[in-house]
Amino acid sequence: MRRHRLSHLLFLVAAFWLLVGCTQASARPTPAVPTPSVASPTPARPIGTPSDGSKSVLNVGLPSLGGEVWTPGQAAEEEAQALWFLTGDPILGVESLTGTAIAATRSLASEWKVYSPGETPNILDLRLRAGVQFHKGFGEMTGEDFKFTVERLIEEGSKNPAAPSLRRLLKGNTDAVTLPETHLVRVKPPIPETGMEWFFSVMEGFYAVVSRAAWEQAGAEGFAQRPVSTGPFEFVEHVQGERIALRAVVSHWRKVPSFSLVNVWRVPEEKTRVAMLMAGQLDVTPISTASKDQVETERDIRILRVPRAGEISVILGGQYLPSRSTYGGRPPYESPWVGLDEKAKAVRKALNLAVDREALLQEALAGEGRITGVPHLMDVIGTPWYDSGWRPYPYQPNEARRLLSEAGYAEGFPIKAVRFSSAPDSRMAGVMERMAGYWERVGIRVSWEPFDYTQEWQERLARRQNSGYAYPVFEASYPEPYMYLECCYHSLAPVAHWEFELLDRRITAELRRSDHQPTRAAVTKEIGSWLYDNYISVPVASMNALWAVSSKIELGWRPTAGSTLLTGLEYTSPSR
Repeated sequence: MRRHRLSHLLFLVAAFWLLVGCTQASARPTPAVPTPSVASPTPARPIGTPSDGSKSVLNVGLPSLGGEVWTPGQAAEEEAQALWFLTGDPILGVESLTGTAIAATRSLASEWKVYSPGETPNILDLRLRAGVQFHKGFGEMTGEDFKFTVERLIEEGSKNPAAPSLRRLLKGNTDAVTLPETHLVRVKPPIPETGMEWFFSVMEGFYAVVSRAAWEQAGAEGFAQRPVSTGPFEFVEHVQGERIALRAVVSHWRKVPSFSLVNVWRVPEEKTRVAMLMAGQLDVTPISTASKDQVETERDIRILRVPRAGEISVILGGQYLPSRSTYGGRPPYESPWVGLDEKAKAVRKALNLAVDREALLQEALAGEGRITGVPHLMDVIGTPWYDSGWRPYPYQPNEARRLLSEAGYAEGFPIKAVRFSSAPDSRMAGVMERMAGYWERVGIRVSWEPFDYTQEWQERLARRQNSGYAYPVFEASYPEPYMYLECCYHSLAPVAHWEFELLDRRITAELRRSDHQPTRAAVTKEIGSWLYDNYISVPVASMNALWAVSSKIELGWRPTAGSTLLTGLEYTSPSR
């Protein structure tokens, strides 16, 4: 999931993270729960329980704690990254409603700007806040700590999802990061790079600046056992395979947490996590839609929905450049929907109008999401590229039949639908099955073929061999859609679902060369309208992430939209 950033990775790794679980004793009886397949910890008295009572202790649970090596370079899994959301501060945070705009009020960088002096490559300046203190008495954070952290992130063996992006930006050389002043960081890549600010944002995986002094005092292995950063919670204890304990920083520069202690527990089984939540042993836990109905019946538990946790669309294969031998607009790969002529467009329109998206949302996605009008991360209300005219395509099966007949396919045509054996989100299969049912009602003849998602299908996409196929894609949220289009919808991408010369030009010549965000937004909006008007793919829905929250926590906490990770926990408060 995940999300690992698509404009810079060699293949699409889409992972929708369904986080879960944790622990705190309660007066209510503990329900009987099934024995988990992986042993879960028995809830114990939280470490360092403060004297002011249990309400100042918050118990959070995850299905795992990742690799349980607490250094930025080893924070590969979303669970391990969650530690840095709690113990670190983002270089550039994002506002919580859309996750697509930088919010400097929550950032270590109080100011930032991207500019292009003369003919030189564009430059990113980050003005770090003075006076921000590291935990455990390791002093003030400076640009030296920032650069040291970048070096740790891009060194050989780093598993952090930001590492490929930073290596590409810096060409593996941190001399591109200079320090004109103690708290001024200047990033000057060897070649121009669009959207450099996002490389250092919370949406890219660069989560925390670590203390160089603490690292050098303890060594890499010692630091991994006792990490030191600047966030609202500081690391207290780690019990391997069981939990980590974090304590509130009482003089934090940004937000002093209301809960004095946070225990993050490892509880692999979702049924166990839900039972612990219902017993009052957990306070916050992400859940899947499979547990939603059970949780909603509990009086003392509410569900918090975080929008844009991922998006599902269906790809119509074979839409590659006509110069490719695998182009689906002519034999031997002929697919009736391929091409920009009116006949092919009518077929694509028919495939879209044949689908009842409202019913599909309820049946395949448990109603947890929002129907999208434009696919591929474009349709985000509140962003500068959003167009209110992108209304979801209506359900008009009779019009779909008419369009097919007019295009010469009154008796329909065959489509090979894909069943993935290892899809990043289990709901993809339900979406594809129901969509195939709608298509069959207007005369399309659907057959099914199985593929492994991460191996066989990725190899097909690398060879541009998806003609004749229709298949679902899960797309993790990104700050700007061009980052995703460049990776997976571009002729130069290592893998590509489709490609068009028109979009290649706009992405390469305009989006990739502009350090002016309003310009990028305008071009992105034009591309979105082109996708919408030409029915290029079949948009389905943008989905919610679900968090179950106990009545112990006041209303008002909201994790960042577009993320399934544990963000903003310092803004929770005990209920009165």
